Amino acid sequence: MPKLTVNTKFLLKENIIYYLGRLPILPDIDILEKAYKLDKDLHIKLNITFSSLATFDERIEKDFINKVSPGNSYDLLIRSWTLAFFSNCKTPYDFEDIHNDDWSKAKAPRLKRLAINSEANPKFLKAMSFRSLDLLVLYLFLENRKTDILTKEEADIVSNAFIEYPKFSKTKIQFLKSLKEKLGAKYSN
Repeated sequence: MPKLTVNTKFLLKENIIYYLGRLPILPDIDILEKAYKLDKDLHIKLNITFSSLATFDERIEKDFINKVSPGNSYDLLIRSWTLAFFSNCKTPYDFEDIHNDDWSKAKAPRLKRLAINSEANPKFLKAMSFRSLDLLVLYLFLENRKTDILTKEEADIVSNAFIEYPKFSKTKIQFLKSLKEKLGAKYSN
């Protein structure tokens, strides 16, 4: 380990966190929370947030989301990372959204997941675990790209997105309602 470069150590840490959150067993939320609090790198914090979602423990998710507001570094991070991830960018950690990049490849999977509202769907739990970030990402892109709007079909998906999930806190459900209202009122035909 001492001979590894700073960049290699970062990539190793990032990959461990990524795969920890995708194991068939739930990650230890206490370990993730300690790592989240100790690390200063925003990419690592975002990845820890993603890895924590499957636990439905809202501590990390809430902390991260509370730091996001349109135009700040967390907003730029999540938009840039989303674009880089869905575009298979060769240098995702250096990629920065320049406000006019095509975000359709990032929007489509979010809407597809938001359309999952039935427990009969095998991806229901994942859809529920990502519900806050999916709505938030849509909001951030639309807020950033002032001329973009949701089509009628997209607005219907957002409007019909199930949010009264029993594993969600009342605070989270209220946050989701607020995001759905913002998206519906401000960004649809």
